[in-house]
Amino acid sequence: ARSGGDNARALGGDAGIIRNCLIGFAAGNGIALTGGSNAWQILECEVRGNAIGQGARDGIALEASGAATVRGCRIESHEGPGIDARTGSGAVVFENNTVTSAGVGAGVGVETPGIRLGGSGNRVDRNVIANHFGAGVLVVPTSGSNTLTRNSIFGNGAVLNGGGAGPSGQIGIDLLGVGQDEATGTAPFVTLNDPGDADVGANGLLNFPVLETAVLSNGSFTLTGWARPGSAIE
Repeated sequence: ARSGGDNARALGGDAGIIRNCLIGFAAGNGIALTGGSNAWQILECEVRGNAIGQGARDGIALEASGAATVRGCRIESHEGPGIDARTGSGAVVFENNTVTSAGVGAGVGVETPGIRLGGSGNRVDRNVIANHFGAGVLVVPTSGSNTLTRNSIFGNGAVLNGGGAGPSGQIGIDLLGVGQDEATGTAPFVTLNDPGDADVGANGLLNFPVLETAVLSNGSFTLTGWARPGSAIE
């Protein structure tokens, strides 16, 4: 079904499943869950080539929706974000997906990340997130308690968009501070570590680990550096 240019839209309702679909080449979103949709599952779908000429639309859009699961999907070549959960309430699980080539439209100031997170308690786990014009994962300033773990994130901010602009210089994981651009991030994109780590923003603008040496010798691996107490180094 199509609504407002989207290939598939769920307006409210709970616990639906979209499985084993090939969804693509719409002017709007590929899949949109909106208006309080909860506990939906998007499983093993290929979502490709949507948001044609509309860089603020997405491959998968979670618009004011609740918890959902996106698992085992290929999400590729969108003029806007691959997955956009900026206005969702959070607790979304993104697991074992391949998300590539977002933000490839020719417009200026369009939304460019591979995955954009809002709400709280999202989990981004074991995904390939690569080759976006913008950030691999962009977390908006009001979003917290997100877990990004065991992902392969590379080649982001290093490709041209459809208008020949770029590389953008955006980064793999961009935690936004208050007032920064939620569409593209704000240069220079990296948030510097600070004493006490008391700043406010996405995921509390958690200080990133500083890894100084990694040495393998006589069967023993030694890693030196520092991270915040309670951090898991992967």
